[in-house]
Amino acid sequence: MQSSITRYNYDYIEKINSNFKGELDENVILNLMNIKTNLNNINAVPIKLKYKMVNNWDKKITESNPLKDFEIKVNSLLNKLTNNNFKQVLAKIVQIIEFDEVYYTKIIDIFFEKALEESIYSNLYAKLLGNFLEENDVLVKYNKKILEKCELFYNENSKIKINRLTKDMKNNEVCELNKKRTYILGGYIFIANLYNYNMISYNKIIAYIQELINFCYTCDKHENSIYIDSIINIVNNCGNKLKNTNPLEFKKIILSKVVKLKADTDQIDSKYKFKLLDLIEQYSK
Repeated sequence: MQSSITRYNYDYIEKINSNFKGELDENVILNLMNIKTNLNNINAVPIKLKYKMVNNWDKKITESNPLKDFEIKVNSLLNKLTNNNFKQVLAKIVQIIEFDEVYYTKIIDIFFEKALEESIYSNLYAKLLGNFLEENDVLVKYNKKILEKCELFYNENSKIKINRLTKDMKNNEVCELNKKRTYILGGYIFIANLYNYNMISYNKIIAYIQELINFCYTCDKHENSIYIDSIINIVNNCGNKLKNTNPLEFKKIILSKVVKLKADTDQIDSKYKFKLLDLIEQYSK
């Protein structure tokens, strides 16, 4: 049976918009402001939105909280980021930054959240963050903050258990599970890219990989896939730099442990044996 759909015309939406007197949740306001900002740029969003928001619901937050306004502007610029406009986006962020610790801390937080949610752009976000901090001569000063963010993410997610998908799961459970998995893997990809752009150390990235390998032995083969995928994502994103930095240690610590893990039939599901084998073959050359 087809469910009924209520349709509203454009004039009715405009009427609601012009007479709206309620108070929206702050997160809703931020999202609406981001959409409104993007509507002014024809290249900002792939979806052609057929309406516009022209009301004063955004004035209160922009006037009373400039840090939130800064966050919206940076997110809007990151939404437009490509390889082709990299320098332009960097220049605009440099223009709008307040030379204050609160703003630098906020922009690091913004980059982390974007990278965790959109891992496909992780390399660009890491490169942009590094270039931005270097442009303002504060990269060394804020390396500690970046490491703290990495440590916080790692400590919160390193020992987390991700249930495997089952036929009995409801759709919302599957979506939530995939969302959590994507978030965790996105974090490790971003950490690997931060290492590529010299924002965390070689020793730290090696320590993360070794600990994740050890975690694979703390649960059965049906629960450790998140650790294996995390290892694979880190090495695939910064393995060449790790190998070039210390070839002997890379072979001894990383590859030998991965070979041992792959051979453990009690700990590794068959589909992950092939993934690990690909990793071994790629970096053994």
